[in-house]
Amino acid sequence: MNSPGVSVTSGLFTEADAWHQWWSLVGGKLVFIPHSLNPASINYYDYTERTWYERPLASGPPELIGPYIDFGGADMKIVTPSRPVLHEQRPVAVAGAGASGCPGRRTSRRPPRWTCRRWWAR
Repeated sequence: MNSPGVSVTSGLFTEADAWHQWWSLVGGKLVFIPHSLNPASINYYDYTERTWYERPLASGPPELIGPYIDFGGADMKIVTPSRPVLHEQRPVAVAGAGASGCPGRRTSRRPPRWTCRRWWAR
């Protein structure tokens, strides 16, 4: 896992409608990834409409989402395990972690490509 984070449910905080904290592993260190949570912004990131957020809130148990292209920060093919965070039996957030890369084998010498099919299917 190289991209952990947590996103709270709408209305949890009176000071803000949304709260989303996400980090990414860069050069061996976790770096905060800023997202615009302002609906009026052209770069608005509405995490509440992302499958990794919606599905565990709707179903209850942890979910494995992907693979998909993450244009919200990683800009690469990832899978995201995520789960609801409960307080007094009520979901208050979703915690998750994006996993990118592939421990597969090269499929050819040119161009360099890796096969992730078996890894993604696990």
